[in-house]
Amino acid sequence: MKYTHQHSKQVQNEPSVPSYMENKDFFRSIWDVVECGILIVDVLDNGAEYRFAGFNPAFQRMSVVPTETLLGKTLSEALPNEIVQPYRRKYEECRLTGKRITFEERFWVDGKESWWLLTVAPLQNQTSEISQLIVTATDISARKAIETKYRNLVQTVNSIILRWDTQGKIIFINDYGQKLFGYEGDQLIGQNVIGTIVSKTETSGRDLEFLMKDICHHPEKYLFNENENICKNGEKLWISWTNKPIFDAQGNITEILSVGTNTSERKQAEAALQQKETFLSNIYNSVSYFVFSIDVAEDGMMYHGGWNKALEDASGLLSTQIQGKTLEQIFGDVEGTAMRHRFMKAVESGTSITFEEQVFIAGKPSWFLTTLNPLKNEAGIYRLIGTAINIDERKTAEQALQESEERLRTVISSAPLIIYALDNEGRFTFSDGKALQGQGLKPGQVVGLSFFELYKDYPEFLDQIRQVLSGQEIVTITCTQGMYFEHRLVPIRQKDGKVTGVIGVALDITDKQVAQEQLHEQEQFLRSIYDGAQNPIFVVDVLQNHDFHYAGWNRATEKITGIKRSKIRGKTPEELLGDISGAKLRKHYTKCLQLAQPISFEDDFIYEDKTISFLIQLNPLFDDADKIYRLVGTCIDISERKQIEQALQNSEARFRGLVENANDLIYEHTLDNIFTYVSPRVVDMFGRQPAELIGKSNTTYIHPEDLTKVKALGQDMIETGKKQEGVEFRIQHKNGSYIWVTCSISAVKDSQGNVTVIQGILRDISEQKAAEEALLLTQARLEYLISESPGVIYSCKASDNFHLTFVSPNSGFVLGYNPEEFMQNPSFWIEKIHPEDIEAFFKSLPQLLELGYRTHEYRFLHKNGNYRWIHDEVKVIKDEAGIPLEIIGHSFDITQRKVAEAKLQQNQEELQTKAYDLEQALQQLQRTQAQLVQSEKMSSLGQLVAGVAHEINNPVSFIYSNLEPAKSYITDLLKLVNLYQQEYPNPTSVIAEEIEAIDLEFLQADLPKLLTSMKIGADRIKQIVLSLRNFSRMDEADYKEVNIHEGIDSTLVILEHRIKAVNNRPAIQVVKKYGNLPLIECYAGQLNQVFMNILSNALDALEERDLQRTLVEIEALPSCISIMTEILDNNYIAIKIKDNGSGIPPEIQGRLFDPFFTTKPIGKGTGMGLSISYHIITEKHGGNLQCVSSPTEGTTFIIQIPQKQIRK
Repeated sequence: MKYTHQHSKQVQNEPSVPSYMENKDFFRSIWDVVECGILIVDVLDNGAEYRFAGFNPAFQRMSVVPTETLLGKTLSEALPNEIVQPYRRKYEECRLTGKRITFEERFWVDGKESWWLLTVAPLQNQTSEISQLIVTATDISARKAIETKYRNLVQTVNSIILRWDTQGKIIFINDYGQKLFGYEGDQLIGQNVIGTIVSKTETSGRDLEFLMKDICHHPEKYLFNENENICKNGEKLWISWTNKPIFDAQGNITEILSVGTNTSERKQAEAALQQKETFLSNIYNSVSYFVFSIDVAEDGMMYHGGWNKALEDASGLLSTQIQGKTLEQIFGDVEGTAMRHRFMKAVESGTSITFEEQVFIAGKPSWFLTTLNPLKNEAGIYRLIGTAINIDERKTAEQALQESEERLRTVISSAPLIIYALDNEGRFTFSDGKALQGQGLKPGQVVGLSFFELYKDYPEFLDQIRQVLSGQEIVTITCTQGMYFEHRLVPIRQKDGKVTGVIGVALDITDKQVAQEQLHEQEQFLRSIYDGAQNPIFVVDVLQNHDFHYAGWNRATEKITGIKRSKIRGKTPEELLGDISGAKLRKHYTKCLQLAQPISFEDDFIYEDKTISFLIQLNPLFDDADKIYRLVGTCIDISERKQIEQALQNSEARFRGLVENANDLIYEHTLDNIFTYVSPRVVDMFGRQPAELIGKSNTTYIHPEDLTKVKALGQDMIETGKKQEGVEFRIQHKNGSYIWVTCSISAVKDSQGNVTVIQGILRDISEQKAAEEALLLTQARLEYLISESPGVIYSCKASDNFHLTFVSPNSGFVLGYNPEEFMQNPSFWIEKIHPEDIEAFFKSLPQLLELGYRTHEYRFLHKNGNYRWIHDEVKVIKDEAGIPLEIIGHSFDITQRKVAEAKLQQNQEELQTKAYDLEQALQQLQRTQAQLVQSEKMSSLGQLVAGVAHEINNPVSFIYSNLEPAKSYITDLLKLVNLYQQEYPNPTSVIAEEIEAIDLEFLQADLPKLLTSMKIGADRIKQIVLSLRNFSRMDEADYKEVNIHEGIDSTLVILEHRIKAVNNRPAIQVVKKYGNLPLIECYAGQLNQVFMNILSNALDALEERDLQRTLVEIEALPSCISIMTEILDNNYIAIKIKDNGSGIPPEIQGRLFDPFFTTKPIGKGTGMGLSISYHIITEKHGGNLQCVSSPTEGTTFIIQIPQKQIRK
């Protein structure tokens, strides 16, 4: 038997039993009957060697090495050296710890694998020493085989096998799962499922929590879920999971077993199917033709399954309304039954069928081309899918084609024409027509004969046939056997455009040709008359559709219109003369056509910018069928007559309009004053109708006081014959009042020069008379107001250098000059304006003319030689068109007001200056007060810190001074203990128990470390105390030479708690680049306060920035403070404190050192830190404090102070 392991075997007939079990039957029976193997091992020389002391029967049966070769031998004697060490380590671990050790071992016997579960337990003797070890061995090969089989199954199955605990951490995942998600080895073990194989979202945590709750509530069930998982490379996979909880012995869920199947392809297929269904649905509802489905029952009945939107719109029935209904229920018994029989043909044939049918939809018949496609299953055809395309237009076209063919056959058989066809070689393929008889031929007689042979005597005609075969269309006239034919030749083409033959239509025009020759002679005679006439003549053809096309006109018409005859043939009136003129002539042409007789009308024509009026005579010409086929028009120039008539009409209308619409009353009376005519104006003027005055004397209505004057006026005009004008008198209104009028009269004389009639014009001047009276009153009031006004009132022209036209008399009192002085010289006013004000005055003039109103204030030179302040209000008077007519102004002296304003302005400026001084003093007081309070606080804090530092330093010094002696004493004691252990390796049980109780081995190792830690802590306390004492120099009121670097370091020590690492961020880096500085003369405590303020602000900025960043971002760009010192050339030193934070916005940088200015929230800062720091540096030390910041570079504070202070 071969075996492969580090163990040897021993076979023994009588098992070896420990000595203390020999006489104990109970233990003996257990030793003999237990199924697990038991091995007793002696501990030799305090663990220096181990010896096999005994085996129970079960072990002898299990052992792969004969037990007789092992009994009584040590490990080194019984087993190969490479196997001894692992067992020795296990035995040694059990002996030293005194605890049970369990482990698994694998053996190969004859190439067969065998697994043991080994447990090593310590056995103490009467002195409590571990003298023996009991080793139990259980064969677990079967379990291991099952585990291997399970592991192989798990690793080879094409599913994800995942075990994860109740916190979501992955315990196990098979190779397939790791490969699917893109991981290798044990990369996923210990990782949370969220963030690895489950996307980390806002809801992923809650989703996992809900799944755990479902599993806990239903532990007996397999829970299924499907969700989108994520691979290492970011690819998304759909996984279907089956989840089952695993319980421990107490019934608690220890882990979850999840089996996942990749359903991504199925999901993609479902999405593609959904997209395809949506696409087909869109087509189904968007096509213009009808689509429907018919369900076929086993009994042959057919039920509608639905139809598309096009059929819904056409029928007015929704698809849902017809579902489940039979064809008879929808289309009626007759139509529905017929339709079912047609549809049954598709069921019976089992193939698609297409047919035409007429269906009534919404009460209207329509033709459709219907196609039915049967759908089959195992039971047979269960559904028909139908499409129906409306072919009403095609049916109509087919009917029209049939009718056209019938008409064509009738035409061919009765019309005097020949229709023939040739192939591409010129042979006749068709010949028919009534005119063939005149050529001595019958229909079809020449079919198969060559056209080129039959008509070889007509070479020109043959060339034309060849041109048509090359693709041209030709119309030509031939004469054969005394007959004239008009041929229309068209090429026959295939779809690709290739010419395959010729279609010809020959019309017999023999009679027309003879008539044309006769007419030609007559036309020559008539044309000589037509072209020689002086009046315009034109000819219009009347087409069969009663449209009108010009055929021509004579030279006289050419001269009038300027349009050549060759340009007009075939054109309609609108095309020739435009839409408006053409439409007007068309009406006359249509009227002549309807009356079928000559008509006359007048029309105007513009020629060379001159309007010519014509009297036009239209004469219709009739053909043999007594139908009008042409109109002949002749034109007579009546322009001169029309002008005379128009002048008379205009004159009459003008006179009538003037009389009837005049604002004045026009009348006529006899020499004895009897009215013969009164214009309608009398109604508005005197409230009387003209008829009331005709035949009455005019003296009846004249005011008695004016009657004598009026009569004298009339008599004088009769005697002298001269026109009389401007006489004013009063006439009585119908209401009894009198109206003021002005009168102009003139005489009408006969051919002998005798006065026969008197004509007159009366104008109502009542408003003028009233205005004159009002003007007198207004003028009196205005003169009074002007004389009493405190200012000067004036007017001037709106142009012409603004020449003054009026100045009020009080100008001498106000300005010292009388009105004549102003008005004599146009520039007088302008010359008196102060030179400093003249430019502004002239600049405002354009605005005055534009806006119409303006006010000015300027200085004007008084006659006494002093300038007076003038307030000038000016207004522009404009006419109805907005044109300036005159400028009116009002100027008054405001000198006293200006003096008062100047005094007031001076007082106001003085008050503002005093207010500003008070404000500055108040701010200085507040700043000084705040600095004083802050200084007092810092002084008190310094004293307190110094006292605390002193109190801490005393006990710390005591502790620190005793650490070294304590360390020396403890070292001696530990040496003594080690010496005892060497000299007395086997202590008494009491000592051994105490050693174990106090864990002497650990105490020996840890006590020196404890003393070292205490020394480091004491050093740290001393350093902090030193820093506090150094920083607390606030009470040192005088300059001292100090080490600047010590002050900075002390400040950093105090701020160490803010610099070191915390839970959510690493430590803030501090980079110190110190120059070689001498001792600096300064206020050390105050300078330390500046360092504290600037460093605290830098830490605030970095902490605020880090709160908005993740740990990864912070580690990528850690927060950092750099401190650099250097000596400047001017006996100054510079201290630069820089952070790499977010920087300070430019709009804030200018206010950094203002008192009480802060960007921190309430309670976080007073706004005095940087202000006090600025005061300390600039005023206390005569230095400079500057801030340089940008968003990408962070913030740098630069402190510059002299090395030696100047004593004040």
